[in-house]
Amino acid sequence: MKPHLLALFFCLSFTLPSKAETYVTETGVQIDRCACAWFILRFLDPEAQFLFFKHGTKPPAGIGFDYFGAPYFHKGPDCSFTSFIKRHPRTNQRDQKALQGINQLVNDVFAWRDGPKSAPSLFRLAIDEQFKRLQDDQKTLNAALPVFDYIYLTYGGKSLHADAESHFEAFLTEQQLDFHKERFTRKKDSPLPPESALVTFLNTITTKPLNE
Repeated sequence: MKPHLLALFFCLSFTLPSKAETYVTETGVQIDRCACAWFILRFLDPEAQFLFFKHGTKPPAGIGFDYFGAPYFHKGPDCSFTSFIKRHPRTNQRDQKALQGINQLVNDVFAWRDGPKSAPSLFRLAIDEQFKRLQDDQKTLNAALPVFDYIYLTYGGKSLHADAESHFEAFLTEQQLDFHKERFTRKKDSPLPPESALVTFLNTITTKPLNE
């Protein structure tokens, strides 16, 4: 290899972001861990892999999040998701505003400050409902991704990249939802019952009820 090409290779090796990193967290994923995984896949590493370990056991090798001793963890009143958006701020103002909206929801989930019918508590129920149905950490993360995409777009985030858009479209089709002019509507004959925690939560954050 020519000297100048070799030098270019070494420069790029230090400047290009690494991909397909392994991220590690505890089993029994809930809101915070789902939000962290969404941020990782959408903004840091779309090829990231996730490993799960039981509380009290030794974490496997990888970048840890949302457990004691992990580089991304709770700090004061802030959840683990907060540590991600603080350490990896977005330059786009719309992105940053949307992420702060998600951050507020995630931080309020366990506070129940507005009662059991508040958006944060419904958000928690929606994810818990998915976990109980799927009984699998990785599947729960996968199922939560388009829900966070939905919230992100509702809060004014920029359009998603191609891979994320395809998953989001699949979610809209599965849940019989439409997205037009930054508003979401629920199609007739949706497979989700009207009392579903997911539908109820999404109704609380949209500008137009999903059952119209």
